[in-house]
Formats: sequence, C-alpha cells, structure tokens
Amino acid sequence: MREPEYDVGLVTLLIHKGLYALFASRVLSSQGSISKYVEGDWEFYDSGDLDDMRTKFDRLTALDQFGVNLDTFDKAYPHDRWEEIDGFTGPMEISYTLWKERTRSIDPRAFTSTASKEGEEIHWRIVDQGKLSAVKEVFARSRFALEVKDDIPIPAPINEYAAHPNFGRF
Repeated sequence: MREPEYDVGLVTLLIHKGLYALFASRVLSSQGSISKYVEGDWEFYDSGDLDDMRTKFDRLTALDQFGVNLDTFDKAYPHDRWEEIDGFTGPMEISYTLWKERTRSIDPRAFTSTASKEGEEIHWRIVDQGKLSAVKEVFARSRFALEVKDDIPIPAPINEYAAHPNFGRF
C-alpha cells in the first residue's frame, strides 16, 4: 500500500499502518487527523485533539488486526480511560467483558469484548459498541443466552395428542 499524499506545509505524517494514517497539524500543534485507504485512494476519516486521534488510530489499527494479544487491547483501550464493569466466561472458555468510558456522563460510551486463548496467543474482538444503557442490555441478554444453566430443570415433553383442545370431547 502506498504512502498517502499530503500537504507538507499543513500536516506531518506521524505513522502509516494498514488502512490508516495519522497526521499532526503544523498550524495547531494540538490538532491531528486520520486518513483511511478506501478503494485505491486515501480519504479523510476524522480530526480532533492529537491525543484523541492517537488513541483512535491505535484502536482502529488494533481492530483491523483482530487483536493479537492483550498488549494491543491495552494500547487501543487504555485503562485510565476505560473501566471494566462486568464480565463472565461462556462456553469454550471465551471471556465476555463489558467496558465503559471513564467520564462524568450519565450514559457514557461503552463496548463489549471477547477474549479467547489459542495456544499461547490471546485473541480479542469488539462485539458491540454504543451508549452504556444499550450495550448493557445486549450484554445481559448475551449472558443469559450463553451461560450454562445446570440448575434449571428441562421440562417434560408434552403429549401432543392429550394436549389437544378437543381431547376427550367426543
């Protein structure tokens, strides 16, 4: 993949990895932007505070790599900005975790992730993203569907003939 073309007088290319490139503004040193490689050309993706763009760049490139190990997860979602609030282990030893952003918002951003171990490598993936209330609801339904329920008795099969509404009337 070729390096993106850009105006050297306005921005500096900080890093170019996979489908994304991170730029720093020469005009405002605290500003940055991200470009994405789409259909053979580089297009503007997002801009904002340089630190936020660095974090977003790490997150985007880590998501494209499908998370090779926990180091990439910690880099994409630093623990000083994200807090683990719930989790469980489902079938096949896959861990499901609910995370929320550390902000003072009533309904902060949140996501759910899965982590599994294959040999010596830990693979992680983002499952759902959005506002905490919506993601929490989906997480609760997933937990209910995936957890093993040994203590719930299996109902006896229904005798379809005897359960028919006309049974015994004639």
